[in-house]
Amino acid sequence: MSEGYEQQDATLFASWKIDMIKIDACATHEPAELLMGRWRKLLNASGRPILLSDCHNGCMSEEGRGLWESWCTLTVNMWRSSVDIRGTWESFLHNLDTLKGRGKYGGPGAWNDPDILEVGVGEFGWSEVDSEVKNDKNRAHFSMWAVTSSPLLAGNDVRNAPAAITAILTNKQAIAVNQLYAGNAGDVITFFNASAVSPSDPTGLETWVKPLPNGTVAIAVLNRSSKTQSGVLDLRDLPNELSCLLLLSCNAHRIWSGQTVRVSQTMKLSLSPQSVEFLRLGP
Repeated sequence: MSEGYEQQDATLFASWKIDMIKIDACATHEPAELLMGRWRKLLNASGRPILLSDCHNGCMSEEGRGLWESWCTLTVNMWRSSVDIRGTWESFLHNLDTLKGRGKYGGPGAWNDPDILEVGVGEFGWSEVDSEVKNDKNRAHFSMWAVTSSPLLAGNDVRNAPAAITAILTNKQAIAVNQLYAGNAGDVITFFNASAVSPSDPTGLETWVKPLPNGTVAIAVLNRSSKTQSGVLDLRDLPNELSCLLLLSCNAHRIWSGQTVRVSQTMKLSLSPQSVEFLRLGP
């Protein structure tokens, strides 16, 4: 912790031409707003654009406990929502769940942070023996961080990453969904429509939604379970911003396969264990 030496450290870090600094809440002795506000002023005065990451200094970072603090979006660029992530499916789901109900807080320049990506790490590590399973699992992880506008910070060794892992991390269409914004950073479908009939089962299929510009919407239907699951996506559940809803017929572009299909009101889904259907819907 730099407490008492922030000016010295901020100047030094800027001279090293760093791009990001994360302030952790280890043994801090003052209010989070005061601490993070001081760092913001020092970094802004350094003459170098440096992303300011808040790790557990307020901002409902303790697993969603407490009240939302409006200073967060005005002071820092990202704030942790969860405990440290591990390279396991269970940990991935746990940290994803801390984003539920928080899509309304994220916006340009200030984002919820469920921690670094574990694509290609631990249980997500690549294996040619079960490449289809690993592909599904890694695509699911990356899709959920993309549809919730979460920071896409690769946690694997990118220097020696298998081509399949690099292809996931650099998928332009998935990254585009992550970067675009139209009023909400992305959330579970029931936070947009409490009476939605599309899958919202925390033990099976779960639908996440992100409004996008120009009357389009991103949808990620996640199979959280270790069994094949089936369900039906109903377009009438989606936010009214989706312009093609007026016709109850939309183009559904499958981000991972590159295929586009026409959907009229409903779309039947069948997902392999621990996989995702990642869509971009529009006219």
